[in-house]
Amino acid sequence: MNYPTFSYSAKVWLCSVFAAPAIYFIGAYLHQPVKTDPLVAFAEPYLIFSFFEMVCSIITLLVFWFLVGLIVWLVENNSLRKFLLSVTGIGLTVATFRIFSSVIGFSLSGNPLILMLINCGCIGIACWCFRPEPKIGPLTRINPWLYETETQK
Repeated sequence: MNYPTFSYSAKVWLCSVFAAPAIYFIGAYLHQPVKTDPLVAFAEPYLIFSFFEMVCSIITLLVFWFLVGLIVWLVENNSLRKFLLSVTGIGLTVATFRIFSSVIGFSLSGNPLILMLINCGCIGIACWCFRPEPKIGPLTRINPWLYETETQK
């Protein structure tokens, strides 16, 4: 079976998981350059941040996948669809950071706030860069989670 909404959701999620820590560490290096090789200095923390983001946001990915399917199914206008997907992704990102900040007990100020804002930016931009499938015409209703038209059943 083909799962186009999962593919879209995973692309957006992975973009955030891997791009946000890279942007964060590039910014940190530009703000305070290290005396050693920056690749060596930031490689391990980058991998740790990426792994931590991946583990902590798996549930967010699943919720995003469900909401992407709903939005793709309900909204025909592609620009409105991408706008709603961006808002949804950003909202889920903020919610994930808020939940983990209260559970783990870290403050959402300083570096965690910067990382959250970078993640929100990555999600928002990725929602516009990738194409949410399927395109729904006015005469076709497609099950967005399985990509089978009702006439194929």
